[in-house]
Amino acid sequence: MGDNVRAGTSTVTGSGRGLAAFADLLVVLRSNPEVIGAAVTDASGDTDVVGTIPGDTPAGRHSVTLESVNPEGLVVTATAYFWLDANGTVTAVTPQGPTPAPHATPRFTG
Repeated sequence: MGDNVRAGTSTVTGSGRGLAAFADLLVVLRSNPEVIGAAVTDASGDTDVVGTIPGDTPAGRHSVTLESVNPEGLVVTATAYFWLDANGTVTAVTPQGPTPAPHATPRFTG
């Protein structure tokens, strides 16, 4: 919290473990869906990913979702919600766990 996105340098980092081998792991910013980061898992289904929140992201409630597939081919996601004030400062972050089991964890950094 307290990070300001207006400079265009505010990042979201995440990791995926136990996903499908060589699968995409996307970082998607929502209100308007926009891919802000991507990585490919290794042979074990593991990877780390970084996304950059655009400096023109409007004030209000937003979410960042990590999206990939598990070894069975099912889509797995992990979402964190955040709020920006009128100055572009992150004022609250609420994480949620993934569905189903394999996990990906978003973390906000400035």
